[in-house]
Amino acid sequence: MCRFTSCLSVALATMMVGSVLGDTIVGGPITTDTFWTLENSPYVATQSVLVLDGATLQIDPGVQVRLAPQMAILVAGQLIARGTEDSKIRFTAHVNGGATQADRWGYIGFVDDAVDATFDSAGVYQSGSVLEHTVIEYGGGTGDPPTVQGVISMTDASPYVARSNIRNNSNGGIYSDGDIGDLYIVGNVFDSNFSTWGHPVIERDGGGGAEDNYVVVSDNRIVGSSSNAISVSWGEHVRIEGNLEEQCQELLRGGIRGLLQLYFLLLPRITGLTEA
Repeated sequence: MCRFTSCLSVALATMMVGSVLGDTIVGGPITTDTFWTLENSPYVATQSVLVLDGATLQIDPGVQVRLAPQMAILVAGQLIARGTEDSKIRFTAHVNGGATQADRWGYIGFVDDAVDATFDSAGVYQSGSVLEHTVIEYGGGTGDPPTVQGVISMTDASPYVARSNIRNNSNGGIYSDGDIGDLYIVGNVFDSNFSTWGHPVIERDGGGGAEDNYVVVSDNRIVGSSSNAISVSWGEHVRIEGNLEEQCQELLRGGIRGLLQLYFLLLPRITGLTEA
């Protein structure tokens, strides 16, 4: 069952595609496979974009996606956003560069009907929803304070998030809850992401999922947060390794819950945690 209504009220009456002064205007539901190309970039979302079950939105390297205040990209189908090291896909604010909270766009949300990422036995991405070599910035405009956790929000969904720069967002970095498949968050830079409610930059809340599913948080650099860097609940195979934290409260969330996580679950599986 799709749970978008619990996240954000979205106007779905009309699918908007047009061009104004060189911008490609988009918004509303995507019902068939759709491609956002470099030739037609930038794409400006004046309404929230909803990728429906059975549809794929594929975004080419180098494309810039600018979202109006409080607008979101909501995925109940499949999102393929794979840039390259030299040609990243950028998700950013359309108004005033996101200078104030009122100017910021919302978030990228994945829900239970979204196509999960799949991996081979070595953990190499094979298919499914992916954000790779992207820049995700100046999000969090879901209220003041923000009402949605994570500029990348996952509910019963597990996209692949890799080698991206996630920065200057006011609703944290990544938030995941509910039942998931394998979840890999690998090789990203999280810079100056803040959460009004004090949530960690990377938070996996809940242990739903098959017994053989994996949660891997590795080789990320987490810089400049008013909250903790990483919190992962028990219940799956967890691997946290090679992450670097700078100027955060703690690398892993503390308190009673954090201590229990460390003692009963994470400690035997954590390697290479570094505080700069």
